[in-house]
Formats: sequence, structure tokens, C-alpha cells
Amino acid sequence: MKSLQILLLALCVAILSFSSAHADLLGLYARGKIDYIGGTGDVFKKFNPAPSTGVEAGIELLGLTIFADGYWMGQDQFLASGNLGFDFAFGEDIEFKFGIYGTGTLFKFPEQSVKPISFSSQEQAQFSSLGVNISDFQNQYQTIASQEAVASSMSFGLGAKSRLSIAYKVLPILSIGLQGTFGYHLILSGEDAAADVKARAISAYVVKNGLPSTIEKQLKDKLGAKEVDTTQLQGTNYAAGAFVEIRF
Repeated sequence: MKSLQILLLALCVAILSFSSAHADLLGLYARGKIDYIGGTGDVFKKFNPAPSTGVEAGIELLGLTIFADGYWMGQDQFLASGNLGFDFAFGEDIEFKFGIYGTGTLFKFPEQSVKPISFSSQEQAQFSSLGVNISDFQNQYQTIASQEAVASSMSFGLGAKSRLSIAYKVLPILSIGLQGTFGYHLILSGEDAAADVKARAISAYVVKNGLPSTIEKQLKDKLGAKEVDTTQLQGTNYAAGAFVEIRF
């Protein structure tokens, strides 16, 4: 009981100390920004290698920060994220700030058309001899293909990131500054998700129709179907650039 009281007292002292050092206990802000953005993995390779413009809006309370931002990455290419974490700031006219956040990210790319599946006469003869009803299989695939076109244009990510910034206060509510971000992510691309759906659908089709297991791999190779390998989803990302901030 005594140790709990000491822990609570230490926590209160820490909060009060931090609050006295932090000028704004509650604040709202909005940013316009331009950043170079990159990272590991196929998703980031799709973006145009040029500075991206974006906006950010957030609320700060006792160092706890919740913010959302979005970037225009190129023609029909967008990136948006929601973030929750802590900021540690010091300085008056020139402010240094370091933050650590948990983040969820949505990537949007132009929708790609999906080619209808087709089998050569040799493939039709081969698959038919193994018990595959080609017409039935093609019909079922087209149902999945319509969903694949939408899914392949989007990607989703979860992760954690840190951000360091320096800002100069031009006016009491207006600042300009530089920032850099580095993070770790798990990203599931739309293509990976679509390939996983196709792989599971083929496996279910093979089991349902009592087909030999040898046909499963052939059909998956034909359609580019592959179950997601979770070890390939992780990577790192970064951003660096400048911003203009208004505080309320």
C-alpha cells in the first residue's frame, strides 16, 4: 500500500513538473506542410519521388497529442493517417519538440482494371482432365475479380513513429519550421490482400469440388494467387520537410 502511495505521488509530481514546463496545457493547431516521404516495401515504390504537399490538424493536452494528416502524393495518389502519442517540447520563440506516436495509415492509388481470366486450349484440356469445370471456375473468379480491382488500389498500415521538429514563432499563433519523422510499420498492400483472397478462394474451390491437390498450385500460379506472408509486411518509413503552423 505504501509503495502504491509513493508511486502515485511520484506520478503527480511528474505531471505537475511537466505541466509547469509546458506552456500550453490545451491547444488546437493546424499545419500546412511539404515533405519528402519514403520507406521500404512495394507500397512506397508506387509513389512519385517528389515532395508531397499535405495538411495536419490536432489537439494537445498535457503532452498527449491526437492528430490526423493527409498528403497528395501524385495524380490520384493519397496518404492519410491517424496518430496518438506524446509530445515533449521546450523553448519559447524557437521551440524544439520530440514526439512518439502510434499510427494507422491508409494509402490510395489509382484503381487498376483486372484482366479476365483465360485458358489456352492446352490448359483447358489439362485442367478438364483433372476434374476442373472451366466455365464454373471462370464465373466464380469474375466475382472475385470485381472486388480485386477495388482492393488493389488501397493499402493499410499500422505502426509507431517518432518526430523531431524545430519551429520559429513568427507571431503568437503563427510558426514556421522543419520536421523529420522516422517510423516502423506493418503494411498490407491491396495487391497482397487480393492475392490472399484468391489463394483462399482457390483452396476452398479445390476442397469443395474434391479436386486433386496437384491442381491447387497450378491454379494459384495461373492467377497470381498467394497467401500473405506476415514476415514480409514489416518495414520502415521516413519523412522530412517544412511546415507552417497556426495555433488556436
